[in-house]
Amino acid sequence: MKELRWAKKAGTRIQPVINVLDKTRIGEFLGAAPDDLRGMIGGIDFVDLNTGDAEYWDVGIDKVLRGAARDNKKLENALQVLKHARSQV
Repeated sequence: MKELRWAKKAGTRIQPVINVLDKTRIGEFLGAAPDDLRGMIGGIDFVDLNTGDAEYWDVGIDKVLRGAARDNKKLENALQVLKHARSQV
């Protein structure tokens, strides 16, 4: 929790990521969060990752990276290069 509070104080973007099997437990996780963090985390879409499905995994990772890229121009440019490279395969 300490790291989440530091991130909140610094204005750093937080991206909750969960296993696809825990997707139905998001409410439970939010309910267990301290009051000062619940509102911050509850307002963000959780990204679920499926380790058993490579294509689904890639979609989840892309969502995480796109979210991070919104805050980082260099990363956004790198993702555009990666997207172009994937389209050439």
